[in-house]
Amino acid sequence: MNLIGRILGLRPLEQTNPSPWPSPRCAGRGNRLCRLVGEGADQHTRGAYAPRNPAACCAGGGNRQFAWWSCQVWPNLIRRIGQRGFLMSCLGMMAAAMVVCASAAEYEVDGTLTQTWLHLNGTNPCASASFTVYVRDCGWLIHTLETNEFGSVTRREIGSTNESEIYECELLLQAAQRPDRGGTNGIKGQNTSGQTRGTPPQPTIATIIATNIPVGQLDNAVAGHLWLMFASQCYWPGLKTTRLPPVYDWRASIAAHGGMLAKEAQWDLLDGPGSLPREVRYLGQWGETNGLYRVTGTNSAGGTLIPSGFIFEESYVGPLASNSLVHEMRVIKWVVVEVTAVRTNCSRASLLPSPGERTMVIDRRVDGGAPTVRPPSYLNPTPGQWVTLDEARKLAGVRSNADNAFLRRLQALPPTNSAVAPAPDLY
Repeated sequence: MNLIGRILGLRPLEQTNPSPWPSPRCAGRGNRLCRLVGEGADQHTRGAYAPRNPAACCAGGGNRQFAWWSCQVWPNLIRRIGQRGFLMSCLGMMAAAMVVCASAAEYEVDGTLTQTWLHLNGTNPCASASFTVYVRDCGWLIHTLETNEFGSVTRREIGSTNESEIYECELLLQAAQRPDRGGTNGIKGQNTSGQTRGTPPQPTIATIIATNIPVGQLDNAVAGHLWLMFASQCYWPGLKTTRLPPVYDWRASIAAHGGMLAKEAQWDLLDGPGSLPREVRYLGQWGETNGLYRVTGTNSAGGTLIPSGFIFEESYVGPLASNSLVHEMRVIKWVVVEVTAVRTNCSRASLLPSPGERTMVIDRRVDGGAPTVRPPSYLNPTPGQWVTLDEARKLAGVRSNADNAFLRRLQALPPTNSAVAPAPDLY
């Protein structure tokens, strides 16, 4: 009360009636207010503030003690807002502080993921991954070591710091076995550092896309699952629709030109706006559940609720059930995630992956993700650093011009039965 008085430039109100508070008859503009506070309110008015030039709003007795609220304080408050914007500035700072507090999460999550495809012929291939998810405010980075259903091992990092661009680096560590060749698809004995015995190290492939949802290009991608359940806390408050891109469906990826693909969805958050989801359902055209994420337990990291595990199942409408007019729902993919450790700090200074030497960058910012025969690409000029969009346009343009020049030279050659010579090193 004293703070309000000082803000509005009010002075202490002189008591005009002794205690106990009398029960005055109220009249005039303040009678409703006086009737509400007439009895036993003396203790609430001691030390209160009144305008420096009070005007009588109520007639009789103690009702003047409270008339200042309706007759002077509120008009004075409106005048202050209009002249100085003081109160609005205070409210704006308070709102900003609340937003910062709501989004100031920082944690790391380690765990394992297994996914199984359920085929009608009874073969159920499996893939697995170990992961660490780093989160700071609205920035995130997901580090995975993935073994796909064919046996290939890939190290991947994917992250974002601005909720509009996603950067990804992937390095093939071990290729799948090729029984027909008795080897490893031409890559022999590759170890976890990315080096191979007897063959050059494999290049890092990087991708930049202008989006805020990491939908994988392949059906075995895991980043979408992990982002949704461990790093999507800043995604939900800004939603203005219930139609969401299905993070589990590669057909919704920019690489598949599915950026407009969305499904009706329902979700429940762990702790209200600004928190992670407890359950997310993606619905089909008849309202059936095509994709279901569900938390199996929770941990707390610095007051932030984090899933201790979750399951995901993808299903579709199958044939009619026997002796029934109801179609069966058939599960085609099952994902199980278990958390092994949670830390209340983020140890990564940068939440973007670091492009290494000989990194080939596929930059979909250049073409806006539009369908192209060959997406814009270039060799990253500086290891450990990403180029700006303007620099990317120049680098992608140089590569495109070099490719076109080589094709023109090929077209100018006379017909021959010999094999076409390999393309020269354009860099």
